Amino acid sequence: MCLYCKESGHTITTCSTRRAYLPVKAEVKVTPPTKASLNIVNDDRVIGAFLTAHGIQRSQKSKKNILLLEAYAIKHKLQVFIH
Repeated sequence: MCLYCKESGHTITTCSTRRAYLPVKAEVKVTPPTKASLNIVNDDRVIGAFLTAHGIQRSQKSKKNILLLEAYAIKHKLQVFIH
């Protein structure tokens, strides 16, 4: 069976309908880089560990930790997704 025309009785090397492969011109669109994202679980221990790992003094209040995380993201141009 020919892999080019899918007919039986010959192979791709002897196919009469096979055409020469032409190079394909591809258009490349240059887009501005997308923002990197930061996905983090909405758990005070996880957020606190992230802050500590990045040298940020964490707070005892979870809302303050989220604000610190968002400030870090703004500083480093990251999108934050807290789920």
